[in-house]
Amino acid sequence: AIGSGGGSCLILADHRTGAGVRAAMGNTVKRRAVRRGPSTLEALFAHLWRTLKGPPLVTEYRFDPVRMWRFDAADPVAKVAVELEGGVWIQGRHNTGAGISADMEKYNAAAAADWLVFRFTADMLNKDPVGCIDMVRHAIERRKGR
Repeated sequence: AIGSGGGSCLILADHRTGAGVRAAMGNTVKRRAVRRGPSTLEALFAHLWRTLKGPPLVTEYRFDPVRMWRFDAADPVAKVAVELEGGVWIQGRHNTGAGISADMEKYNAAAAADWLVFRFTADMLNKDPVGCIDMVRHAIERRKGR
């Protein structure tokens, strides 16, 4: 892990395996789901990132320890993050009023903390994979002064 944000230092490796986590909250028990590996969109991005020689990224990087917000992939030193927006054509969580509001809150908090966040859909990655990857890579290089 890099810093205190958790995550994996391997190029788009994922540490989200294992059973659910239970946290006692008063008289109730809240169960937090833990995904078992990358989504199809995350796998596509990882493949493109490796193929086009992107620098190492931390996956599931927790940038806000209080809210427990995570980025799909990030370079914590450069403060450049990637968010992969799935379910855009099937009315997924990101397309509901509550989901959009929650995403805006997260992205605004990231911007206030000087993060540069790139958001991609599968269509964007399929239409212009080199453009998407180069955009992120160049931002990382600029922020690191290369």
